[in-house]
Amino acid sequence: MKKRKGSSNEKMLLKEALDDISKELNKLKREKDILVNKIGSIESQIIESQDRENKLRNQISLLVAEEGQLNKKKSDLQGKMAKIKDKLTKVMRIKDDLRGV
Repeated sequence: MKKRKGSSNEKMLLKEALDDISKELNKLKREKDILVNKIGSIESQIIESQDRENKLRNQISLLVAEEGQLNKKKSDLQGKMAKIKDKLTKVMRIKDDLRGV
């Protein structure tokens, strides 16, 4: 009789242990699912950030190209302005020379 009681008691303990393990396993599966979802969300955010970064890089490239064109135009205009100043100086000299005559 003692063996049966012990055997029955062991079976109860094993069943309880298996139930506890099953509960813990289910809990871990839920936690894993939550983490997998969070990772997916973070991956999406990373992709969005990379897309924004690429767009901004492209915009910067366009702005740098535009800046180069504007600097060339500025340089050309400064050259023209220098020529105009030279001509103006020559005209003023000629005018002063003619007054002296």
